[in-house]
Amino acid sequence: MSQLTATERQFLELLPTIDRIAGALARHRQLSDAEIDDFVALVRARFVETQYAPLEQHRGEALMTTYLRVVIGRWLQDLIVARDGRWRPTAAALRLGPVAVHLERLVDRGCSVDEAVAKLMTEGGHGYNASELRALLHQLPRRPPMRPKLVTEEDAHSVPAGDQDNADAVLSAKESVSAFEIAGLALKEALAALDEEDRLLVTMRYLDGHTLAHIARVLHLEQKPLYRRLERAMRFLRQRLEAGGIRAEDTTDWLSRVNR
Repeated sequence: MSQLTATERQFLELLPTIDRIAGALARHRQLSDAEIDDFVALVRARFVETQYAPLEQHRGEALMTTYLRVVIGRWLQDLIVARDGRWRPTAAALRLGPVAVHLERLVDRGCSVDEAVAKLMTEGGHGYNASELRALLHQLPRRPPMRPKLVTEEDAHSVPAGDQDNADAVLSAKESVSAFEIAGLALKEALAALDEEDRLLVTMRYLDGHTLAHIARVLHLEQKPLYRRLERAMRFLRQRLEAGGIRAEDTTDWLSRVNR
């Protein structure tokens, strides 16, 4: 038996983590149990077929688990796009704001209205109650749901010529992971670690662009204490980013650019 290389040993050590991440991402995209198993197997094969190129490209800017979530998440996204086309929000959703876009994406990806509303209520941090979310959905145009389906590399080769650039991306495991993607994922995880009220304060201020005066009026809170509270929440986010291997020198800039 030939001796394993250092990269092969690293892959075997990381295999349980790789399987866990692939399964979790596929479940989040609402794939069936059989599709999840197929995707986990496909991810394993992708690492082997590319001679573990993603592992060799990890330069330590982020924790390995964060890096793997970005790499595997991109593979899943690219496979879904190759099959179903790239999802784009309607003009109505864009006009109504980020929460409407999130709702529209969930429904278009196969969620029922009840499931989409329940998911956003569980996530919190948006300032809407269930009735308001349903009302928001009723303002959006109806489109046929786009159920995510697992695709193979043969499917990727068969996409229309106009999508060939995307198909090439699907089959390329050597594409580098951008700092923005890694930081965006780490930031979303850090936001989820805040308590519900602090997360709502941060998202309303930096994702929705509201002033603290407006936030205080909407939430029926005193404005003056919000400055210290926001500062404390932002300090927590920076510390979480740095603990995850992400430089957090400009957290507010990441917040303004990351799509929820």
